[in-house]
Amino acid sequence: MAILARWAQAASNHAPAQSSAERRCPALLAFGAERLIGVVDGLVDLFNKLLADTNAKPRSQLAEYHQAMATAANDNVPLVCDAGLVQIDIVAYDGLDEMDAFGPLEVFRSAEAAGADITARLVTRVPSEQVTGAFGLRFCPDATYGLGADVLVVPGGGWATRAERGAWAEVQDGSWLPMLAAAAREVRIIAGVCTGTMLLAHAGVVGTRRASTHHTALADLGATGAKVVNERVVDDGDLLTCGGVTAGIDLALWVVERFTDHEFADGLARRMEYPRVRPVQAA
Repeated sequence: MAILARWAQAASNHAPAQSSAERRCPALLAFGAERLIGVVDGLVDLFNKLLADTNAKPRSQLAEYHQAMATAANDNVPLVCDAGLVQIDIVAYDGLDEMDAFGPLEVFRSAEAAGADITARLVTRVPSEQVTGAFGLRFCPDATYGLGADVLVVPGGGWATRAERGAWAEVQDGSWLPMLAAAAREVRIIAGVCTGTMLLAHAGVVGTRRASTHHTALADLGATGAKVVNERVVDDGDLLTCGGVTAGIDLALWVVERFTDHEFADGLARRMEYPRVRPVQAA
């Protein structure tokens, strides 16, 4: 501020003669100078505060989040998937159980934020501006489905009640079934969450393989010829299935573990404060 005072004094010593208007308004000139000094004072204070904040802690919540995740997942764990970027598509349709889709989505995007080469999106069969879940949540999907994903996750919802919109309705409609069958031949992993397994079964993807679903649909799954395994997560190689609703989080953590490792997936579960369950038997 002493420098500013010297500048102001020097400026006054060399200033041109005041006009008649300026001589009549000395208060206005003083007010302008005071405002200028106030602005400079504020900038100096802001600059000093920014310096103090930068030295004290990360400047963004995202930086803090990444730091916490890296610590939770163990500094010695490689965060990059060995096989390169893993694209995960989560099927979206009207009537899906919101948790079936958004539980896994949070896991996958948390993994990406923590440094894993994993990206996830919500995809619809045809271009759609909005999808409405079983409990009324309306959301915008990310894209229209097309072959090319590494992992395809199929949520369920509305099976037990034979709801007009949901997994049961999608099986009756049949439009997704050939697409799921084609996807199973292309993806590295295809996964059924809750009664999303019933969509896979009716698409011919499950066959006689080991699989699970929501407890209310286990008999229906057995009727398709599947070997029913009443466990929270079932790993049958390139086919993953799980029980109902929140079990989708366990399935998603298992997918992440398969592309990274156990410690990294456990770190995600700790951040979510979620007591995860791993498959009893992995193929």
